[in-house]
Amino acid sequence: MKVVYLDCLLCFLRQALGTVRRVTGDKRTQREVLDKVAFAIPGFPLDTTPIELGRKVCRIVREVTGIDDPYREAKQRGNDRATALLPWFREKMKFSFDPTLTTFKLATAGTRIDQGATAVRIGMRIFGKRVNR
Repeated sequence: MKVVYLDCLLCFLRQALGTVRRVTGDKRTQREVLDKVAFAIPGFPLDTTPIELGRKVCRIVREVTGIDDPYREAKQRGNDRATALLPWFREKMKFSFDPTLTTFKLATAGTRIDQGATAVRIGMRIFGKRVNR
């Protein structure tokens, strides 16, 4: 899909603010990031993917803050949680009537855990319910 909807443009500002807030509470730095993203938005081609433009937003955050990976800690926490869940996943697979379907459900439920522009935070109880559907 090579199209950016106009509604996506607002999300880029939200993504920029959420990302810069991860690394600093300094309002001036946050404002600088928002100003630079707002200045860049008119130059965003509408025939490109939101992911490509999201990279540009993240690049601005990196340039302003000097933080190479604003999501490093969140990714590490996510990896730690996923690793801790491996025994649960294995148990789920062991007793599954349809291992392929269960694998698909686990992968699909896992994609809902995101750290990007529209981050969805779900607890393990909800994650389990989604897998058991």
